[in-house]
Amino acid sequence: MAETISPGSFLLHRLETVVAKAQVALIKATAQDLIRQGCIQGFDVNGLEAIFDSVPHFRGHTQEIIHMTRSLLGNAYRFAWAPLTPQEGA
Repeated sequence: MAETISPGSFLLHRLETVVAKAQVALIKATAQDLIRQGCIQGFDVNGLEAIFDSVPHFRGHTQEIIHMTRSLLGNAYRFAWAPLTPQEGA
C-alpha cells in the first residue's frame, strides 16, 4: 500500500527541492554569469541584479507563510527554536 503524503509534507519537499536547485545554481555561477544581461519577466537585468531581487522576494513570501500559519494556528503555533538563555537572546 502506498504511503499517503500530507499536503504540508508535499509542499515542504517541493520547497526544499527548489532551494537546493537555487543553491547549486549560485555555487556554479561564474563571474561572467553574474554580469551577463538578460530579460527576466520583462526586466533587463544582470545576474547579480536577479539574485539581489530574488532573495528578498523569497524572504517576503516566507514571512507571509509564517504570518498566515501563525494566524491559523493561534496559540498552537510553536517555533522550531526559541532562545532559552540570555546569550541566545531570551
